[in-house]
Amino acid sequence: TKWVSKKIKNDHDYLFRLKQILVSGILEQVPEAVVNGPKPEDGAPHILNISIPGLRGEVLLHVLESNGVYVSTGSACSSRRAKVSHVLEAIGIPRDIAEGAIRLSLSYMNNEDEMKLVPGILRKSIDQVKHFIRR
Repeated sequence: TKWVSKKIKNDHDYLFRLKQILVSGILEQVPEAVVNGPKPEDGAPHILNISIPGLRGEVLLHVLESNGVYVSTGSACSSRRAKVSHVLEAIGIPRDIAEGAIRLSLSYMNNEDEMKLVPGILRKSIDQVKHFIRR
């Protein structure tokens, strides 16, 4: 129906706007971040996969979680695997970058304010990990 089509389009546009806010904030506050996969505007509007070179995704996942941001280190269907994502390998992401990958999933239940907070929490979490590693 027209209502369903309009809702799907509105949800897509909303998620894409959230993703744009998130990506621009991350690249501003975490310039070392690498966006994995296609350009954000060419990928799914609700998924962002990034890596922080030199940090393992699993470690960053736990620190982010302790700071109130929940991410995964693989695809939704393989979140319990410890291996490097076969998708990241297939698209030519170097192993050292792929090992640091985290996946941020967005929902129409998220809002712009949350997307504006995440980059700062990510920066804080990275700094916490790096501080711990240096000790």
